[in-house]
Parts: sequence; structure tokens; C-alpha cells
Amino acid sequence: MKSHQTYQQWQNYKELEQIAVPTPPPQNRPFPVLAFLHRAWGQTKSILVFHPEPLVRETVDRAGNTIWRVYVPEQDTSVQFDSPEAVQFWLEERYRRSSDRLSAQYW
Repeated sequence: MKSHQTYQQWQNYKELEQIAVPTPPPQNRPFPVLAFLHRAWGQTKSILVFHPEPLVRETVDRAGNTIWRVYVPEQDTSVQFDSPEAVQFWLEERYRRSSDRLSAQYW
């Protein structure tokens, strides 16, 4: 009978060793590494794209009219013009205003 108890103890031991350790349920939050990378990319992007240049695109509307769209990334806005001269004037005024603003800060 002693051998039976030893065998039973061995079976109990094997069963106990094979029990999986319970893990906590997953939480609904991003991985710490991904959150860090997201923050780092946002900061890097704001440094690299400090004063991006406006993007000018010439398009034709449904009526066949040529229009010029200017996208300003730093403000996330678009402006539409009827002629390339109007675009040039707007860009020059924008540059002059920003130049005046910068010189006022440093002088």
C-alpha cells in the first residue's frame, strides 16, 4: 500500500506541475513601446516640420475653369485663387507678414 501512496503522490505532483499559471486579463491600452514611439514621432515631426512651405496645385473644376489651390500645412487650411498672379501676390504677402513678424521678435 505504501507504493500506491507514493504513486498517487507522484501523480498529484505531475498534475500540479502542469497547471498553468493564471495570467491577468489584457488591458485595453497600447503597448508602452508603441505609446513611446507615437509620442517621439509627434515631437520629431513638430521639430522637422517647423514652417513647411505652402503647396500650390493647379486644377480644373467641372465647368472647365482653371483654379489654383494653396494648402498651408502648418494651419491645415486651403485657399483657392482664380489666377497665378493672385497666388503669387498671396504668397508674397504671406512671406512679408512672416518676415515682419520675425524681425519684430528679434529687434
